[in-house]
Amino acid sequence: MQQSILIILMLQYATLVGLSIIVGGPYYALLGLVTGFIYVFYLAWKYTPN
Repeated sequence: MQQSILIILMLQYATLVGLSIIVGGPYYALLGLVTGFIYVFYLAWKYTPN
């Protein structure tokens, strides 16, 4: 269960970064990278029992 959630998160992250690169160029790619990382980290923390 945990593995599939992480795989889905990574796919969403890759899609977000790819769209950022296509739409906005390097600056938005960097922004998407940072926000995507924070988003994935937050969701991973949220769905993983402490």
